[in-house]
Amino acid sequence: MERKLRSHAVVRDVTEEGIAYLSVGSNLGDRLYFLCAAVRRLTDAAEIHVGALSSVYETEPVGKADQADFLNAVVQVQTPLPPRRLLDHLLQLERQLGRQRNERWGPRTIDLDLLAMANAVSNDPDLLLPHPRLISRRFVLQPFAEIAPEWVLPGGEKTIAELLSVCPDPHRVDLYLTSTEFRRRIQTI
Repeated sequence: MERKLRSHAVVRDVTEEGIAYLSVGSNLGDRLYFLCAAVRRLTDAAEIHVGALSSVYETEPVGKADQADFLNAVVQVQTPLPPRRLLDHLLQLERQLGRQRNERWGPRTIDLDLLAMANAVSNDPDLLLPHPRLISRRFVLQPFAEIAPEWVLPGGEKTIAELLSVCPDPHRVDLYLTSTEFRRRIQTI
């Protein structure tokens, strides 16, 4: 099943092969615009097909507390790209949207993280899969559980919903925008 986002962009339902989950976040400038623009550019990429979108959540910063709250969401995509090429594409999108890497866990216009990809496991320092900190971050697990509650990380035993239920992260994660409204906003970009 396909749904038009605009005349030239299509969102397709995905099959299990080539499925990846991405975290999208922003806490600088027009945070919602940056989330929508990032997902919009993903839909425009020939080799990336956006499937499910979570709602958008407003969250407390983790790691460096003295900065503005983030908006975060999780996106499911399907792609024939191998993990390294997908990550390179995400890094390129970050640069196009003004991301500057001045300090670890500092403020950013956009943050695109490859959380997990099919059954891929990687211990490469430049590409750790599944993302090593996702199971301890409520701002990732909450939207992830919304779109893939029964999914199990490669090498794991618990579903995403189970990981969320035992997540010790005390940081605030509040609903900001429903997935339906998020999809509508992306169409206007």
